Amino acid sequence: MPSHDVQLILAFNNCVDRGATKQQLQDFVDRCRVQWTSNSEMLAVVDGLQNKI
Repeated sequence: MPSHDVQLILAFNNCVDRGATKQQLQDFVDRCRVQWTSNSEMLAVVDGLQNKI
């Protein structure tokens, strides 16, 4: 099973591939940020996804 960071990136890319709007991608990132608020490594991944919007 892929690690959490890989799963997060794959889920984000799946949203992009399916034609998610910028607002939907932002909502996804916002939910991820809340989910991983106490994990600095995952927040770095979330920040990377934020830059792709």
